[in-house]
Amino acid sequence: MKSLVWIVALLAAVHYGSCMDSREAFLEQLRSVRAQMSTEAMYKRRLMTLVESICPGYAEPVENATLKAISCFELLDEESETACSLVKNSFKTCISPIVNVFEECLPATGKQLPNFAVDAVLAVSEHICRIDGEHIIELSNKCFRNVNYRTQKCIKRNQAKVQQYLRDKKFPSVQETCELMDSNKACLDSHLASACGNSITREAFLDVFKVLKNVCNTYSQSSQNNIELLY
Repeated sequence: MKSLVWIVALLAAVHYGSCMDSREAFLEQLRSVRAQMSTEAMYKRRLMTLVESICPGYAEPVENATLKAISCFELLDEESETACSLVKNSFKTCISPIVNVFEECLPATGKQLPNFAVDAVLAVSEHICRIDGEHIIELSNKCFRNVNYRTQKCIKRNQAKVQQYLRDKKFPSVQETCELMDSNKACLDSHLASACGNSITREAFLDVFKVLKNVCNTYSQSSQNNIELLY
């Protein structure tokens, strides 16, 4: 469990550093991370390096927050609860120390991203726990990883966007993250149509996209309500 939490913290840091990247590029990044690191100490070193690049001076607070999260996860009763109930009832509470540190260190534009990422994880987890086994299995269908020429164009466009943020030393807001996701809907549709022939497979992936879109809509509505309160 301890190693798993270090990996979760690391992947969170990777997400914050490249949250505008495409899914395939992000998966490739994760595969590279897994290939390079085989011990907890290596996870920690890589995490600290990533944190320093995103939030200079916050390596130690993130490490302490991760240890608190580990302690919380280790106290969970995995024998009396299902994986779904554990995520639903305890994930947000246990991961909150890490979220709080990132909320503190990120620039104003990105302060909502940690909570947005947690809400996205919870929404997708709830969706997977609710759907039937056939759709769950199709989410692991290898056809999704069959990248064609059109998909490569979408990936390169997203990578260019990431590079632009890096050059400008900006951090994307939740709104900008969601807008990029929306702009990739046509790419997702095209990719699924060409790579995955079965309608259930396509439906499974598109349903996950809808879940994430709903999280975006919730944040958008919340921001609009806050603006209205100012007037």
